[in-house]
Amino acid sequence: MRVAGVVLLILLSTLPLHHVSASTTPALSCPETVPLLPGQPTMVSLTQHGEDALTLEVGSIADVQVQDLNSTVADGLRTWTMTLTASLTVENGHMDLSFNLTDGSSILDACTVDLWIRPASALVLGATGESTFTVNEGVTTQVAVNLTNVGSEPEEVHFALSTTSDWAWGWTLNGVRIDDPNVTVQPDELVYIGAWIDVGLVGADGRPLFGTGPSFTLSATSSFDGRGATWSFVLGMEEIKRVSLDLQEPTMPVAPGTDERVEVVVTNRGNVPSKVQLDLSALEEDGTVVTGFEPIDRFQRDGWTVALFGALPDVPLEPGASRTFEVGLLAPWSDEGRMDVRVRATIGAATETVDLSGVVDLQRAFAVEDITVRCPDLEMERACEVRANLRNAGTYDDVATIELTLEESSAGIVNMSLGEERVVLNHGQQREVLLARLSAHPDALAFETATLDVHVGPEGQSLVHVEQLDLRIAPRVEWVFESIVQEEDARQRVSVTATLRNDGNVVDGLVVSMKSSHGMEMGLIPPAGAEYDDEADPIRSFEVEGLPIGDNITLRAWFDLPSDEQVNGTVYVNLSVRSRYVPEQTFQETVSAPYLGVPWQEDANEQGFDIGALAGQAWEFFQVTWHIVLAVGVATIILNRAVHRRAEQRADRVKPTPEQRSEETSEDWMAGFQTKHTAPKPAESRTVDAGAFEQAFRNRSTPSPAPTPAPPVALTEAASVVLEARTSQAAVERLDALAAGLSTPAEATSEIDALLDDLDLG
Repeated sequence: MRVAGVVLLILLSTLPLHHVSASTTPALSCPETVPLLPGQPTMVSLTQHGEDALTLEVGSIADVQVQDLNSTVADGLRTWTMTLTASLTVENGHMDLSFNLTDGSSILDACTVDLWIRPASALVLGATGESTFTVNEGVTTQVAVNLTNVGSEPEEVHFALSTTSDWAWGWTLNGVRIDDPNVTVQPDELVYIGAWIDVGLVGADGRPLFGTGPSFTLSATSSFDGRGATWSFVLGMEEIKRVSLDLQEPTMPVAPGTDERVEVVVTNRGNVPSKVQLDLSALEEDGTVVTGFEPIDRFQRDGWTVALFGALPDVPLEPGASRTFEVGLLAPWSDEGRMDVRVRATIGAATETVDLSGVVDLQRAFAVEDITVRCPDLEMERACEVRANLRNAGTYDDVATIELTLEESSAGIVNMSLGEERVVLNHGQQREVLLARLSAHPDALAFETATLDVHVGPEGQSLVHVEQLDLRIAPRVEWVFESIVQEEDARQRVSVTATLRNDGNVVDGLVVSMKSSHGMEMGLIPPAGAEYDDEADPIRSFEVEGLPIGDNITLRAWFDLPSDEQVNGTVYVNLSVRSRYVPEQTFQETVSAPYLGVPWQEDANEQGFDIGALAGQAWEFFQVTWHIVLAVGVATIILNRAVHRRAEQRADRVKPTPEQRSEETSEDWMAGFQTKHTAPKPAESRTVDAGAFEQAFRNRSTPSPAPTPAPPVALTEAASVVLEARTSQAAVERLDALAAGLSTPAEATSEIDALLDDLDLG
């Protein structure tokens, strides 16, 4: 009874407080009913709203003793506590105990508590502690336990079932489902209280694991004193073996001759660790297993090879855990084909299958790289190649079609001959391909543009535009000597007239110059509008600008044939024309003219009357005679002086007997200065073809150096001065050679010579 009194006191402290005052604003709250066990102290608490120091008056009951009345203040409330003890002889039943709250002079509030006095309750369950039951997933399970009222009083019993499971459940009483489990149990009466529970399924994570499950706690309490009994039970899940397969790509494209792997995820959906058995089966097109085919982890069929990778059949898989394995597909070297495979996973008696397919992936594609036009601009005479690196980027051996198209506006500008239009390439092969040869149309003008489109694709399919090439016509410089006329006059001066035509495709200019194989007088006659050095005489070069396409220009030049050569020969004069637009291009024409050596010139003079030659010889005779007269005058003065001095010396010595000599006349003395001419014998010259001689001359000629930029004006003027000096020097050398050719008079022994030897001219 003492223990029961303690339990009852604890329960009373949690009962809800009830205010029974008739005032509109109650200031005192007290419990509605307080159970009392005879002879067992029970603590009762009342609440005063406010902290005022008031007085609590407790009514008097003969069989109930009130002790230890105290109050405490907290959080704006005053709590009154006391201990109530019913005597052991008190009868069972209900008694009212009144409480008044006063300020010493008046009652502020009051309440009454129902005291329920009776022996303690005694409820006993047929099971205690914790029990475990094995259940099957998805099955409704019933659990029941007996309850006996071993007390002396009827009990209003309240039943409760607590659990954290989300499984559905309900009450049963004596095997019958009920909604309200609260019943009255008479003394010594036995009832069966229980619950029906819908057992759930093992989840994707494998829980509840084998032997585990949710826990339930059933409690029975008396409505009098809250005493009762509890019983816990666990519903442990049976062993479940289940497996699942997950496939992301049911169809896998496989390039011919290559392999691909399909990832498959296997999961242990059971609640126990298990080993997974994996195997493969070949399928027909309708999805049925090939007749007589036994599942295996590797097989070959129709050129395909199928195998499992990472199956790990001896490694257990934990409940809810997953593992990824691969199905390898090796395709045959073919442009078409298909293989259907069924993958099966087994854990215990549970199996799961998934189907996948391997399809030959025939991709037809070509990659075109490094398309190049091998020359920056197109020329008419030289074909320009268009090349590219073509690679088979598909999955099988294939044939590429190449198509090149010129825009309509390119007609009459570009000539095109196609290269390879059909190229066979193995898988992955790369080869340099000649796409086309391009050249400028004969009528195309310089810098005209055209567009070339390149299309490439698999044979029999639509072609893909891969690149557009911009083309341009190169400037073509071409000057043609249409006619060359040369004339020789009586003074042995050759006049040359040459006509040139601009056969290029660009407006051009010319730099005209001339060179010869012999040192002689020569010059150019610039046309109107030409630019040249005003101080140059004769003019050796000039420039002309802005000559249209197809126009002609006339060049005039002259040169004097050599007159001081000792042998016959031929003069070669080169007329060089260099383009102003492309200075490195030079056009040249050679003019040749024969000349006679000095001896043959005299024979020619004897055979014919040549006024020019006669005038030249007269001038030469005048120069020679003038030198002779001057020499004779100087000699006469010297001789006269010497004779006078000799006469003075003879007076002082004996005059010797002179040797008899024949008298000399002035004509004899002058004859000593005359030149004896002997007619030369003509030398036999070898006959040489004019063309061969010209070619030999050109071969010996030094090739024209690479064009250089136009020199500064100061340098050009300095060069002109040097050229004039060299021309004058050449004329002096010619005069010296002419004087050296004169015959020296034969020496004659005479008295005059003896006298000259003895002369003292000091």
